[in-house]
Amino acid sequence: DSSGLGVLMGAGRRARDQGGELVLREVSPQIRRVLDVTGLSDLLPGDGGY
Repeated sequence: DSSGLGVLMGAGRRARDQGGELVLREVSPQIRRVLDVTGLSDLLPGDGGY
């Protein structure tokens, strides 16, 4: 749900602020679609398999 997306956005932002990045791994097709539709796939990189 949207609260989970908010958590991912916040974690990604905190990682970038500290010089790192949050990378998603083993993302299911359903979650990948949600990330694509919401535009979060541009902000949260995948591991290539995503």
